[in-house]
Amino acid sequence: MRHASEVCVVVDGYSTANALAPALAGYGLGAVHVQSDPDLPQFLLRTGVEHAYLDSYLHDGDVDAIVDRLDRAGLRPRRVVAGAETGVELGDQLAKALGVPGNDPATTRCRRDKHHMARAAAARGVAVIPHLSASSRDEAAEWLRTHGWLGDAVVKPRSSSGSFGFLRCRSEADLDAAFKGWLGAPDVFGSAIEELLVQPFMAGDEYAVNTVSAGGGYIVSDIWHTKKRHEGGTALYDLERLVDPRDAVFDQLHGFVGTVLDALDIREGTAHTEVMMVAGQPVLVETGARFMGSIDISQLTEATGTNAVQLVAETIVAPDRFAARVREDWRPVLRRHAAMVQLLSRQSGTLAGYDLRLLRGLPSFHAVDTYLEAGDPLQVTVNSYTTPGLVFLVHESPETITGDYRQLRELEAEGALFLSA
Repeated sequence: MRHASEVCVVVDGYSTANALAPALAGYGLGAVHVQSDPDLPQFLLRTGVEHAYLDSYLHDGDVDAIVDRLDRAGLRPRRVVAGAETGVELGDQLAKALGVPGNDPATTRCRRDKHHMARAAAARGVAVIPHLSASSRDEAAEWLRTHGWLGDAVVKPRSSSGSFGFLRCRSEADLDAAFKGWLGAPDVFGSAIEELLVQPFMAGDEYAVNTVSAGGGYIVSDIWHTKKRHEGGTALYDLERLVDPRDAVFDQLHGFVGTVLDALDIREGTAHTEVMMVAGQPVLVETGARFMGSIDISQLTEATGTNAVQLVAETIVAPDRFAARVREDWRPVLRRHAAMVQLLSRQSGTLAGYDLRLLRGLPSFHAVDTYLEAGDPLQVTVNSYTTPGLVFLVHESPETITGDYRQLRELEAEGALFLSA
C-alpha cells in the first residue's frame, strides 16, 4: 500500500516567499513549487530558489494536470500558498481542486483587480479612495472635472505592484500623457493595459499592514509606516519604519484591516494591505493576497522575534498554535527598531559596482539587497522596479536609524554609493 507524503504547494514562490520552503523544511514538511506562467517577468524569476523544493511544476493552463501529477508522485498537499501576486489566481484554483483550505476562486477578481477590489470593499462599508476605471483620457478628465479633482489626480494600472505605473497628474496635459503612455502598454506582469484606475490624489500617512490568516481568523505580523517622495509625477519609496505594536495606530490599523480581509474574502494565507490615514481615519489603498515583497525576514526576526513567513508555516504545521494566537489577540513585541531604505539613483550609465563598505559602516546596518551586477545599465530611479537596491536597518535607537538614513541619502547625493564604469 502506497503512503502519500504530505507537502505544501507554493505557487510563484518568489521574492519574500522564497523563504517559505526552508521554513517548512525546518518543521519537516517538504514543498513543491508551481510556476503559474511560463512567461513570468524576470524581476520575479531571478528571486526564485528552486533547490529548496522537492519538485517544480510549470502550469500550462490545466489545473487538473497538476493535481494528477501530485497524485502520481505520491504527494498529498496539506496547503496551497500564493507567494507572489502572479500566483494568487492559480493558488485559489489549486486549493479548491485539491480540497484544501483556500480562498474562494469565485471572489479572486476582487483580490487581483484594484477596480473590483475597491467596489467589493466599499460594498462592505470599508472606506476607500474614490475611483473610476477609464478606457480613455476624455472619460477620466470629465469624471475628475465633475468632482473638482482635475488639478491633482492619480492614474495607475488596475493590476500592478510596488509603484509601477503610478502617475500623479496635476494638469490635463499630465492626464493626456498618462493615457497615451499606458493604454495598450504591458503592465508589470506583462498583460496589456486596457483601462486605467483614476483617483483623486489624497495626502496622509501611509502604512503597509501584513497579515496571516487561517480558518477566517487573522493576526497582524508587522506594520510599516511608509514615506514616499513624489517627484516628476512618480512615487518613490523613501523610508519605511516598523511600527511599534504598542502605538495606538497599530490597534487602529489592526481592526480596520480585519474588515478589509472580510470584505475581500481573504480567509487563508498572507495579505499585504496598504492603508492611508486621512483626517485620523484609515482608508484602503489596496490589498495583495500574498507576502509583502522585498522583505528581509531576518531583519524582522531580529526586530520582533518572528516574521510573516514563519507564521504562515505555523498555520500549516502547527495550526493549534496559530489558532491560539488568534484567540489571544496576539501582537508582535518590538525588540529593536527597524527600517527599510530604497536606494535612489540620480544618474544613468553603466554600473561598475556598489561601495558596500560605506553601507556596512552605518551603525544600524543589517543587510542590503543589490539588484544590479557590474556591467548592468544603471537607470535614474523612477519607481520600485528601477531602484538599484534596498537597505535594511536595525538598532535599539530610532534616532540612530534616522541618522543613518540621512547619511545614506547624503552618500547617494555625493555619488559615492554607485560606482560608474
